[in-house]
Amino acid sequence: MFMEGTVLIFLGWLPYAWDSAASLANSWQLLSLSRNDLHSEIIISIVFVCILGLHDTIFGLPFSLYQTFVVEDRHGFNKTTLALFFRDKIISLAIGFIIGAPVLSVVIWIIRIGGPHFYFYVWLFLLVISVILMAVYPTLIAPLFNKYTKLEQGEIYEAIETLARRVSFPLTQIYVVDGSKRSAHSNAYFYGFFKVSGRTILSFNPTD
Repeated sequence: MFMEGTVLIFLGWLPYAWDSAASLANSWQLLSLSRNDLHSEIIISIVFVCILGLHDTIFGLPFSLYQTFVVEDRHGFNKTTLALFFRDKIISLAIGFIIGAPVLSVVIWIIRIGGPHFYFYVWLFLLVISVILMAVYPTLIAPLFNKYTKLEQGEIYEAIETLARRVSFPLTQIYVVDGSKRSAHSNAYFYGFFKVSGRTILSFNPTD
């Protein structure tokens, strides 16, 4: 991938993609909706990033397919289906656009008004976005890929609670997730951002 990126840079891929984004935005009459240069730059930038993302997805697809259905399958780890694989790709692209477009718009705006220290304001903004995403991920994004159900009281529940108390882990909720429908690599993980999100999760599949 590094070699591919280097070759594309020397071949002028990025300027070509930017010019293509401007042409597409103009042909789709998106630029006519812009009230000033800032809006035009934002629209072209969003189309530009979409072109780059689509390019990376298409060119990276054979490697992803090989990794999942050949390498992983050869070692007995792969449990995903072709339909689930492409479903995940589509959802990931949609989420990337829904989150990335407004974030990119604000970044461009900050660069325009930030003056010589714009990089600090961009860093601060992206830090806040990262914290927000960490807080909302388990409730808004993760359920798009997996099904989460609360673990009923029982031997497993009590054992996990006992272990959490022993190591002073702030366990608040325990969920069962169908994570094993994709891979046999791991069947347990925890999630939490201190107590900001109010949702610390230990997810696993007890059937594994």
